[in-house]
Amino acid sequence: MLAGEEWSRLIEVSNRVYEVWWTPELDAAAAPAGGTGVAVDVTDTILAQRNAEQAEAAAVALAQLRSDFVATVSHELRTPLTAVIGYAELLQARWSQLSDLERLERLERIVLAANRQKRLVEDLLLLSRLDNDLAPPQMANIQIADLIQRVTDETTAMYPGQRVELAGGPALARMPIRFEPCRSWQI
Repeated sequence: MLAGEEWSRLIEVSNRVYEVWWTPELDAAAAPAGGTGVAVDVTDTILAQRNAEQAEAAAVALAQLRSDFVATVSHELRTPLTAVIGYAELLQARWSQLSDLERLERLERIVLAANRQKRLVEDLLLLSRLDNDLAPPQMANIQIADLIQRVTDETTAMYPGQRVELAGGPALARMPIRFEPCRSWQI
């Protein structure tokens, strides 16, 4: 390092950061005879750079999370909409070929899928209100049996012919559960 070449570098000493420059002084034979060094405390600048890099990384991560969230929400909204459109097109194309019972069954599936989509939209609106503190959180008591039945109905409607097996005693089915939305969201 002292062989005659100039250099500069950052050096950290006791939680401080210094930018150091060294310029050698050479004698008549071009041998090192001394030098001049300058050290400038750049701690604040380096900390600001590091904070900016961390903020940029957090912003990139947040953008990715939001992108993933939008993709997931789009998929979740598209799923019941696909069922609504599919059953409606089936009814439209084969109305006269279907019995009243078959028509009613398709209409029930349309209503079930539309209600699922409505709940998804309501959940998104609630999330938005909670995120913006526009609405106080409300707790809700529901019977777990009702929740399980709703999930079972939606699953069997979306995947006809699939077997759904439920287990649990009558005490579990009557057990109330309490939902309390959280007031803050971390992304």
